[in-house]
Amino acid sequence: MTGIAKISKYDGSFKFLNKLNRMLGELYVRVRDAGIFPGLGTTHTTAAYGDHLHSGVYSVVDHLHTVYTEIYICPYNIAPLVPITIPGSRSYRVGSNKLLVFINGVLQQAGTSNDYREVGNTGDVATTVMFNYNLAQDSKITFIIL
Repeated sequence: MTGIAKISKYDGSFKFLNKLNRMLGELYVRVRDAGIFPGLGTTHTTAAYGDHLHSGVYSVVDHLHTVYTEIYICPYNIAPLVPITIPGSRSYRVGSNKLLVFINGVLQQAGTSNDYREVGNTGDVATTVMFNYNLAQDSKITFIIL
C-alpha cells in the first residue's frame, strides 16, 4: 500500500465490512473508539502501513468518520410513498450519496423512477425515505449511512 485513500471508523461485523469495501472500492477499517493498536504505538486516529516492524510509515488519518448501520423490519405491508423513518434517530444529507439502502440484502437505487426516494431537497438533513413500490411484511430494510 503506497498511501491511504480513505479510512473510516466502522463498528459492525468484519464480514459486512469486507462486503462494504468490495462494493464501494474504498478502504474502511474496523476500530474501537479509543486505545492503542498493540505494538504499533499509534492511536485510533493514526494508521500504519509498511512492514509493521516499526519501519513503516505512520500517517494521521484526516478522513475518519463513523459508518452507521440500522435495520428496520416491516411490521406490516407498506404501500408506495409511505415515509419510513430510519431507526436509531439517524439522519443523512439528501443527495450526498452517503445513504445505502438494502431490501433483504439487495442494494436499492435512489430516484423517483428507481427503488426509493430520499425525502427532502438536496442538501437537507433527512431521517426518512419512501419506496416507490409495495414492501411486504417482514421485509428487512438495512440503512447504511456513510
